[in-house]
Amino acid sequence: MGYPRDEVVYGKGYISAQTGFAGDTIAYQVSIPVSPGNSGAPLLDNKGQIIGIITGKQSSSGDIAFAVKSTNLKRLLDEMPKESINRKAKKEIKSNVNSLEGLSREDQLKKLEDYVYMVKVYKAR
Repeated sequence: MGYPRDEVVYGKGYISAQTGFAGDTIAYQVSIPVSPGNSGAPLLDNKGQIIGIITGKQSSSGDIAFAVKSTNLKRLLDEMPKESINRKAKKEIKSNVNSLEGLSREDQLKKLEDYVYMVKVYKAR
């Protein structure tokens, strides 16, 4: 789920390796269409849990991309000083309740769309 165009686009794929580029253990290799604008997009399992965040793709291969594992991101947030992260956000991150489980994929995506944003970067002239 990301913004390679001016509207949210959902890509379907699968984890093709438990390690990322050059055997990086903090990332997955995923077989999913990724374009500029998909970086930072959530990678969801079939229960709607965010299991990773898309970081980019291998330029020489069509649909091979990489995603940082969410367990590593959560550990990073847990290690951050308390004053550097919003308390409410930290409480939500620690919650083990998955409000997306049991919903259809379409309903999961509808709920997540409000949390996925387009960020445009313009080159200064």
